[in-house]
Amino acid sequence: MTETTSGEAQPRALLISAQSADKLAELCREAARSPFRYGLRRQTDARETLGKYRRAAVASGEAEAAEILLAPPETHGAPKKLAFAFPGQGAAGAVPVAELRRILPTFSKYLGIAEKAAERAAGVSLSRILEKGRGVSALEEHISVFAYGAALAFQYIGWGFRPDFILPHSLGEYAALAVSGMAELAETAQFVCRRALVIDSIKERGVMLHAEAALDFAEELASRHAAELSVAAVNGARSVVLSGTAEAARRAERALDAAKIPHRRLRVPYAAHSPLASQIAEKIAALPFPALNEPSCPVFSSIDGNPLTAAEVSRPPRRAEQCLRPARFDKALASARNLAQGAQITAVEFGVHRTLAGAGLAALPQSRWLGASSMKNYVAGKSREYCFKRGIMETAAALWEEGFANGAEWTKI
Repeated sequence: MTETTSGEAQPRALLISAQSADKLAELCREAARSPFRYGLRRQTDARETLGKYRRAAVASGEAEAAEILLAPPETHGAPKKLAFAFPGQGAAGAVPVAELRRILPTFSKYLGIAEKAAERAAGVSLSRILEKGRGVSALEEHISVFAYGAALAFQYIGWGFRPDFILPHSLGEYAALAVSGMAELAETAQFVCRRALVIDSIKERGVMLHAEAALDFAEELASRHAAELSVAAVNGARSVVLSGTAEAARRAERALDAAKIPHRRLRVPYAAHSPLASQIAEKIAALPFPALNEPSCPVFSSIDGNPLTAAEVSRPPRRAEQCLRPARFDKALASARNLAQGAQITAVEFGVHRTLAGAGLAALPQSRWLGASSMKNYVAGKSREYCFKRGIMETAAALWEEGFANGAEWTKI
C-alpha cells in the first residue's frame, strides 16, 4: 500500500432497503443506473422506515457500485448474535492514526484517553507506536493492540453496533474489560503498560510456534522440556501454540518436522504463557488494577471460556494465571456456540489483522468473521488511509445489511 491519498477516489456508501426481496432487487437495479446520484443517503421504498431487506454498496466509482448492487445477494441466514473479538499480541500493524482520528470522532476520543494513560504510565507516545507498526518490545506491541482494538470497538458501539458477547484472546481480555464496561479505559491502559514493562524485564524473550497439532501431541511434546516449553494457546482441534526458550523451541521444531506437522514461528516480542513468565508472575499480580463492574454483555474468559465476573477478575492471583496458563480460545468459542443456541454468529475482530478468523470459522462454521478495519478484497496501489477507511466502511455496511443497527452514521466517514 502506498502512503498518500493524493488523487484517490475515496470510498462511498449507498444503502438500500425494502420490505420485500423483490422490491429490494428492483431498487438495486434502479440505483445501479447511476449509483452516486443517491450520494450517502438511504434509499427505501417507504422513506419513513427501514425495510427488512437491505443492500449496502461501498465503492470508489459508479461502475464498481453498480456491480455490487447487481450481484446476487450473499446469503447469511438471519444472524441474531453479534460478537466482538479481541486478539492478543501479534495483531499489531502500522495504522494511519491522523486520518482515522480525523474521520472517526469516537475512535479519536478513546484513543486520546489511552494515549494520555500510556504517557503517564510508561512515558511513550501511543500515536507514534501505532504509526510505526509492529513493536520490538512488549510495551509497544501490547499498548498498540490494546488501544487500537478498544478505541475502534467504541466507535462501532457509537454507531449502534452493540455486541451480544465478547471473545478475547490472551492480551485481548484487557480490551474486552474496557469495552464491556467492566473497567475504565484509562486505568486499564495504565495496567497494560505497567504489565508490559514487567514483561520487558525478562532477559530471554523466547519463541512462540504455531503448530497444526492435536492438543495431546503438543502437551506430550511440551512435557519433554517442561522447564523450558509449554502449550501457550489452544485455538482449535488442530491449532495450538507452543512457547518457551529458543533452544526448546528448536527441539520442538525438529520433533514437529519428524512428525510431518506444519508449523511456523510467530512474530511476537516475547514467549507468552511460557515457563519464562513464571519469573514475573508475582510482580504482575501485585500491580495496581482497575476497579471493576459487571460487564454489559458476556465476556468469555481467555483462560477457561467461562463468563467473566468482577469478583473473578479482581483476584490478584488471576492476573498471574492469565500470564502462565494457556489461552483457551477454543473454550471461549465453545461458550459462544452454546450461547448462540443455533443462531448465526457474526464476529468482528478488532485488530489491524485478522488473526483469530481461522479458529473462529473452524469452530463456528456457520459464522461470519469480519475484520473491523480489513477490506473484503485487497486493492493494489491504494494508500494505507484508503484501505483502512474502506475496510471500516465495508464492515459497518455488512453489519447494517444484516440488521444489527438501524442507524447509518458510519457513512459520514
